[in-house]
Amino acid sequence: MKTWDLAFAGAWPAWLVMAIAVAGAALAYAFYRAKRGRLTRRTFLALALLRTALIAVAALFLLKPVIRYSLSATEPTKVLVLQDVSESMSITDSVGGGSRLQAGMDLLRGEQNVLGRLKDAHEVSFFGFGAFTAEAEPTRELKADQRVTAIGEALKEATSRVGGDGQNLGGLAGVVLLSDGVNTAGEEPHRIAPFLGVPVYCVALGGKEREKGRFFDIGIASAPRDLEFIVNNKATVRVRLANYGLGGFSEDKRRIRLSLKRGDEKLAEEVVQFPSVNGRREVTVEYVPRKLGLHRLTLALPVLDGEAVTENNTRTFTVRVTDPRLRTLVLEGKPRSEYRFLRRTLESGPNVELTGVVKLRKDKFLLQGVDAGVDLSRGLPARGEDFKKFDVIILGDIGAGEFAAIQLDLLVAFVADGGGLMTTGGYHAYGAGGYAASALDKVLPLLMGGKADGHTERPFTPRLLPGGEAHPVLDGCAAFFREGSERAALDGANRTLGAKPGATLLLVHPSERAGDEALPVLAAQRYGAGRVLS
Repeated sequence: MKTWDLAFAGAWPAWLVMAIAVAGAALAYAFYRAKRGRLTRRTFLALALLRTALIAVAALFLLKPVIRYSLSATEPTKVLVLQDVSESMSITDSVGGGSRLQAGMDLLRGEQNVLGRLKDAHEVSFFGFGAFTAEAEPTRELKADQRVTAIGEALKEATSRVGGDGQNLGGLAGVVLLSDGVNTAGEEPHRIAPFLGVPVYCVALGGKEREKGRFFDIGIASAPRDLEFIVNNKATVRVRLANYGLGGFSEDKRRIRLSLKRGDEKLAEEVVQFPSVNGRREVTVEYVPRKLGLHRLTLALPVLDGEAVTENNTRTFTVRVTDPRLRTLVLEGKPRSEYRFLRRTLESGPNVELTGVVKLRKDKFLLQGVDAGVDLSRGLPARGEDFKKFDVIILGDIGAGEFAAIQLDLLVAFVADGGGLMTTGGYHAYGAGGYAASALDKVLPLLMGGKADGHTERPFTPRLLPGGEAHPVLDGCAAFFREGSERAALDGANRTLGAKPGATLLLVHPSERAGDEALPVLAAQRYGAGRVLS
């Protein structure tokens, strides 16, 4: 629609300028009227009109008139309708005995014709969503066959189709969301909705009302996905369970077994004590995978007598079982007891491939365990490509002088490229072993003075720091240090000047000091892409 109008842009009020102009014109007329006896009629009219025109021009300068032209157009607002088409929408617990999906489509297309009423006032886009979001034709029948429900991702994907970024949503007026509300993947919808910039109208589907006290249900709210486990190692499966209407059940009847199966083979079982109040909870099931490959597993809850919904009592998912061997090289300056214990422990690990090298005498090293096919006659490899044969290198009680400078330079590069390094201390380790003057000084998490650093040889029990309690190296060990002081006792420790600023202290000496701080006993840090533990 086009519109024209006249406006005044001057600083003076229009009424005041007009009043002054009229007054000026009147005064001009009166002035020339008094002189009329000496003027002809024609001269009188010409002079009066000229003076009036000058006053009018001055008034226009003060008023600053402008002509405004505007063009306005009306565009229909947009509404998005999102229909959940995940597997849970096939559950037949809606009013009339239909599925949840059918209840949603009946609401949109049936007697209430919500979709048609929306189209009368808005431009409507219809989407089906589950694992992914896709525009659909609402007149066609939809199938509840997607194994994942990503409500938050569907909100982001659908609104992005109208060019929205949370600030300019291209005329979007709102989103109508039809779902049972079970989000199993991606971001939670309540975290996404506030940033869309438009209201989201939720329509809950499923869970029809029954006689009071008779509607109850237990189920697996969401199955795990993208799981990868290591063969012959303990695997943990986390699952969210939901329950409704168990208030009338005894405690014993609420104690229900959750089983994990591969086909007909039962892999594990966990007894779950469901609460009497409605809600959701996360439980874990542990098992040890014995076979490599891709496996389809099933989590199952027994069907209770009279349970309203049975489709959610089982969930099938896929796990990948791999065998990533951790190739480990252990170097020691002598066959001490710590080496024997460490080797025995690592060789018992089902996924550790251990190569041990022990110095017997000058320039003579003994190879034990797996032969990695590289030259270890001087303890460490002497070529960069040979370091790639290992994932972790453990240095024990062996001095820096046992290695050539190039070997330590390559060890530094190995860690920087993502390798793991652990140093276990000893009489020839850290400053006492000459490492303060070596390339390895910049890799270790400890500050070293030199060979005079020395040792403390009094037995002690290390003190666990908050950084150690939260670190995966000491996961689950807090009670051991608090309650088992005798078992946790050590015979001594290397003295250093403290930990580097970027290091994480895990354990410290209870009484010995390194400057103003407690003497480090266990410290960790990252170096490049690798990790170091000392």
